Amino acid sequence: MSDAARRREGGKDGVARRTIVAGAWVAPVVATAVAAPSASASPAGFDLVLDPPQLGDSYIVYNGDFTHIYQVGAPIAWIVANHGSVPAPGGFPLTITLDNRLFRIDSVSGAWQATNDARTDLPIESRSVNGNTTTVTVTVPETIPPGTDSYSGYGVWLKTTFLAEYPRDGVDAPANEVWQLMPPAGDANAANNIRDLPASDEGPAQIWGAIVKPLSWQTRTLADGTSFRRPERGQLTSVGPAGIPTDQAIETTTPASTASAITIAGTTINGVPADVFGPPKATVDDYYDQLLVAFPIVGQVGGGDVVEFTLDYADITPPQQSAYGWTGGQTWVAKADGGQTGPEQRRTGQESFGH
Repeated sequence: MSDAARRREGGKDGVARRTIVAGAWVAPVVATAVAAPSASASPAGFDLVLDPPQLGDSYIVYNGDFTHIYQVGAPIAWIVANHGSVPAPGGFPLTITLDNRLFRIDSVSGAWQATNDARTDLPIESRSVNGNTTTVTVTVPETIPPGTDSYSGYGVWLKTTFLAEYPRDGVDAPANEVWQLMPPAGDANAANNIRDLPASDEGPAQIWGAIVKPLSWQTRTLADGTSFRRPERGQLTSVGPAGIPTDQAIETTTPASTASAITIAGTTINGVPADVFGPPKATVDDYYDQLLVAFPIVGQVGGGDVVEFTLDYADITPPQQSAYGWTGGQTWVAKADGGQTGPEQRRTGQESFGH
């Protein structure tokens, strides 16, 4: 699935996470908790509140020159609750404002939290653009009972498309996410009708990215006459601005029943022969019939550099049919020690390719 096609929508039992390749960094889930108000704390009349949905997710974006990291909360939902002592009449507006460089608001829906009902569409009644922000307005149609909270109030859910994917992942000064109720007359506390959520400044970083792709393939025919393709010549491009760290590696897999080893040769940087990769480290998973070989990056691969290489296979003769029934594999960029890379790695969507 392409980065541009990835979509985010809150789920009743959680939130969908974006799919990543091995080694790529995932922004941690951000969950917030709120205590239900005690009966003694309930004000006279109704008190409409935006309570948190008890789940969350986030994205990483960078400033325009790719020297700084921001963590941006995924706009999922807020719960319209009533911390007062009498019902709050429905039919009041709710506005939602997002940075339009980061998100497109596709639709809005609502459902009661306590009953886990199917969500119903809340028509977007207006959509206005002010520079880098877009604001939509919907109507909360339901009467909100007193004493409701995150678990029993009326959830307003967003379906959005994340827009700041590579190569549009540089966004200066992300705008706040803002949800604001426009309650009917008589609301006890206007201060809790708004949620204003800034991006988290994660500080400066050496930001880098990589694209790996095949340049040529070879065909391997098995003992039963079936065949599969595997990459022969590959290309690694450093999209910068910083170079690829030397704690990274190229990893590749192939069925262990067809090859006993993989080596790398013919390596060039920008067309010039160069020593880029260190000695391979191989592991075999007999159950899945997988040979995995990691080639640690030991040479300097600067921003904008293009590395080309050839994968050589020590074939098993005659080739065997995979006991596990697969003849594919994958090649990707990952940390050489098997750990997880940090948020400074740009999500190019092409950190891997299948074969």
